[in-house]
Amino acid sequence: MFRELSILRSSREELRYRVLGEVEVHAAHGPLELGSPKQRSVLAVLLLDANKVVSDERLINMVWGDRLPRSARGRLQVYVSELRSVLGRDVIGRHGQGYRISVTPGMLDFQVFVDTVGRARDELRAGDAPAAVRLLRDGLRLWAGIPLSGVSGTLAARLRPVLVDRRLDALEELYEAELAAGHHALVVDELRDVVAAQPHRERLAAQLMRALNRGEGRSEALVGYGNARAGLVPELGTEAGLCWRETQLRVLTDQGAEAEAVEASGVSPTQQVQVVPADLPRIMSGFTGRADELAALDLSLLSDSGIVVISGDGGTGKTALAVQWGHRMRERFRDGQLYLDLRGFGPDNQSMSSAEALGRLLRRLGVPPTEVPDSIDARAALYRSLLAGRRVLVLLDNARDAAQVHPLLPASGSVVVTSRHRLAELVARWDARPLLLKGRDGVEARTALGVVLDQSA
Repeated sequence: MFRELSILRSSREELRYRVLGEVEVHAAHGPLELGSPKQRSVLAVLLLDANKVVSDERLINMVWGDRLPRSARGRLQVYVSELRSVLGRDVIGRHGQGYRISVTPGMLDFQVFVDTVGRARDELRAGDAPAAVRLLRDGLRLWAGIPLSGVSGTLAARLRPVLVDRRLDALEELYEAELAAGHHALVVDELRDVVAAQPHRERLAAQLMRALNRGEGRSEALVGYGNARAGLVPELGTEAGLCWRETQLRVLTDQGAEAEAVEASGVSPTQQVQVVPADLPRIMSGFTGRADELAALDLSLLSDSGIVVISGDGGTGKTALAVQWGHRMRERFRDGQLYLDLRGFGPDNQSMSSAEALGRLLRRLGVPPTEVPDSIDARAALYRSLLAGRRVLVLLDNARDAAQVHPLLPASGSVVVTSRHRLAELVARWDARPLLLKGRDGVEARTALGVVLDQSA
């Protein structure tokens, strides 16, 4: 009886969707029954790309992963049919080779969270730190436990770390706003708890040092630095990052108040203006498919924060895939996206030198041409310093060989390299993840052509 009634439900009834905790849907009379973990997984994938078409391939890949049953497509159709029965026939629609869920603005907790954090950033850039604090706390209150609870283990392993990272990013921005508002004493205890739970987040540790320095004194701030560093080095085998070391220097030189005023104004101690690059080309018309490859990029870059080498013959769509993924993950890279065509396979065989590439990248990061160092080593050092501690995607297109790329790799962060060669040295030396791109099969090629024709009609 419930199903017969739910089939009649219209999307005009406002449904509230939750993924920042248990995956749930609430209607006017209460929560709806969403079925098995895999059925919830299908809904969760659609919701995380709400109001966009999600291909069958991506849904299948995210729900089942490598353990793909022969009946996966049939099961997917059954799960979608069941969800449409519960949510309403016009809520989930079929579009080409995929599905799209229609979500009204304000009805999905993840969308509200992203929008709220975006507005908070605008307020902080405008100099209204208290307004940014209020918005960020509102957004963080939407998190109700472990995100994506109730879904399949495969989906949880793939996407839960990404969502957890988004929450930690927002926490870092919250405490940056709190410090800019002068609330050092108010957030010290909160920061202690957060840093204890997340000892490897350098920005949080640096924020705790700043709060201690302004509130309880330099000595405790330096003790906090020593404790955090002692926990970081043995486990990760790495030294403290640039923002952390800068904070220590401020404390040692008693630059607390002056440095906090600089922080509040948005000016970095290492550069007068911190440019947020947005270099990605436009998404190529007609891009479709490549669900497995997009999922592989998600896993390699979002979970491991590493390097991926996309290789394949000319014309296989390496650049299109990388650009598509970069646009899809734009919110993830809050500090910008750098793109550079290294011209490794141009018609004149004049590929870009590493020194020239570094010069261009530095200028895009706001370094005046007169201040770009002459030597390649000095350029590389400055480049790494400017990117330290920042969430920037670096997309290096058409690389000739590994030697061309080596100086362009930041000390940490996400890098996508495309090349006709596999660049085995990057894989061996820097633990880059290889992604071999093959030509589309007949079905995928016809789908892509159909999208282009639909757009031009």
